Amino acid sequence: MEKLTDRLFAETAYDWANVGAAVTERGVVLLDSPVRPTDSLDWQGKVRGLSPLGIRYLIASDYHGDHTTGAL
Repeated sequence: MEKLTDRLFAETAYDWANVGAAVTERGVVLLDSPVRPTDSLDWQGKVRGLSPLGIRYLIASDYHGDHTTGAL
């Protein structure tokens, strides 16, 4: 996971997907999700600790499977 700013993070290590996370005052917002459900769980584990409020939302930038399959 690469820290882009104090509140924005990106991950490019998952196959078929680049994902991001934004830390807000209401918790973490996920930007897309990894394709494989196991990768999605791994990603959630990485970003959950970025805010004491945990993950609040997932924004899928596209309705195709490469953006939504891992949305658990």
